[in-house]
Amino acid sequence: MSRRAGLRQSTRRDADYVVSCKITTHHGSAVANVPCRVYLPRTVRGSPYLEFDLSEGQAGPLTAPEFSVEGQAKLANRIVFLRAETVFAEGWSEARRGTEFINCTLPGKPLDLEITRRDGEGNDNAIQKGTLFLTPNRLLNQILFQLPTASVRFRRYFHHKKKMHNVPTTGQLVAEFNQSIDRSQLTQLVEELDDLLLLTSLATRHRCVCRGWSLRTECSEIRFYRSRLAAPKVRKIGIQETLVDDPQFKNFLKHAFPAFRQNAGREALRQAIDLLVTSHEGTVEASFLKCFAAVETLVAHFRESHGLTAILDPQQWASFEKDLTSFIKKHPLFKDEENTGRRKLIYEKRSELNRIAFGTAYRQTAASLSKHGFHDDDLWPIAGSSRGLSLAEIRNRIVHGVVFTPPQQEALFKSLIHLRWCAERMIVAFLEWPLERSLVGAFLRHMDSYHTWKEAQQMLERSTD
Repeated sequence: MSRRAGLRQSTRRDADYVVSCKITTHHGSAVANVPCRVYLPRTVRGSPYLEFDLSEGQAGPLTAPEFSVEGQAKLANRIVFLRAETVFAEGWSEARRGTEFINCTLPGKPLDLEITRRDGEGNDNAIQKGTLFLTPNRLLNQILFQLPTASVRFRRYFHHKKKMHNVPTTGQLVAEFNQSIDRSQLTQLVEELDDLLLLTSLATRHRCVCRGWSLRTECSEIRFYRSRLAAPKVRKIGIQETLVDDPQFKNFLKHAFPAFRQNAGREALRQAIDLLVTSHEGTVEASFLKCFAAVETLVAHFRESHGLTAILDPQQWASFEKDLTSFIKKHPLFKDEENTGRRKLIYEKRSELNRIAFGTAYRQTAASLSKHGFHDDDLWPIAGSSRGLSLAEIRNRIVHGVVFTPPQQEALFKSLIHLRWCAERMIVAFLEWPLERSLVGAFLRHMDSYHTWKEAQQMLERSTD
């Protein structure tokens, strides 16, 4: 959609609010008293949209691609305050009649938008209750969960719209809390909820995110629109297509949440889960690289915490590298001036000699996770060539631009399935959740791809040349 098309679309309905704003660019320019029309999304997948009406004198300073906004408007019995730290400009629409300036409209999309409707005077520091708006998830329904900051209940709101003789309904997944918390605790509550939703996304194999919230204090209502987190594509997740099925889900959350929050490698786990969950979107090659990056993230964490990053310490390596450089320079294959270019190519690979091989680090990671039930002896091998083409070698081929034939594409898809299963098993083990209480344990015996990977492996081995 073009920028002008986006502008036309937003003006098809009346603005939710019209406020007077102060716009400040990131290089310090500020313009006050700018009328702003505010269009709020109607669904959790939508994003807010702003339109600023600029005078000829105001248009000059606002040539930056992004800026911040603060504004307010007086309504009948309340005052509306608007705040957005980052707004991305969506192009300009300027009208002139000859040299006469008519108007200038600047549309923009806020990264995050906060709107406060104040009813009167009172305490704004205590949040009495709140509703957080979530993208759809089939496993979250009528669940009460105790976060460290507050207890939240997940439920679905149903909106009824009468149309002809039927009444269609649409469900909105929300997390509610009905206890008072200090406003300073909100950031912590949202972080806790984000972690819980990350684990829910892992269990569902479909990303679920919080897109905003509505809060109530003694004297105001606060709405926050969180556009920085893109809404995931809609996917229908059927029975037995999740990583953790319905009967186990509540217990999984109760176990996995504290295990995740207390894990020393929480950031690595967060990145690995995010890579894995988002790998369901995109091409097979892109999905494969994301899944492999998830495995590498977990292995990298194990490397760093167990001293498996380098073979020699910096002092030992400096001494060895000096001797190695001298050896290469004096070697008959490289000492001639005409071979200087080749010698340089060898020099560029020196540092790789001091790095412990991925296969070695992976096998030690797997051995450590085995005490939590991890095993991969029944899957397409991640590393090593004793059982044929490994997933690591397939990853290298993708990175180096190998083109796969249509039959090999189907085999590549099967390799992706095994890679994802392996990554999921690793994360389940890191969370110390029993493998057989997930659907990547013995349940895989019911899957055709579990039994036919060797044929796919042989198909991909033909792309060696």
